[in-house]
Amino acid sequence: MRSLVAIPASLAFLALAHPASAQPRNADDYLFLMRDTAKVSAESIIGGNMAVNAPGGFLNVSRRGTMTDGTCVVADNVRVNSGSRAFDVFGCHVFVGVSGVVAGTMTQPIPPPIYAPET
Repeated sequence: MRSLVAIPASLAFLALAHPASAQPRNADDYLFLMRDTAKVSAESIIGGNMAVNAPGGFLNVSRRGTMTDGTCVVADNVRVNSGSRAFDVFGCHVFVGVSGVVAGTMTQPIPPPIYAPET
């Protein structure tokens, strides 16, 4: 009986973090492209992509914060708090709260920086 529970649990874990398409690398694809930190405030609804560019950067989706379908959040460290919702999540270190929802894909790890301007 224990193995019957372990198999679906293992499959669910594999479904959460898997390679998908890469995060957008064009700055024009982002509504917010921040250097070190970014936050989706509580009860906010964001209809565009958000990213933190710096290696070690942090992006926080606060309680009851929502990223609409088709959007992505990208950072080295991403936190999707309890009661919040994100669509596609790209990060090296991702924390999803107990009632947090990742409605699209979760891709780990990602190579920072997200955007490197041409020199």
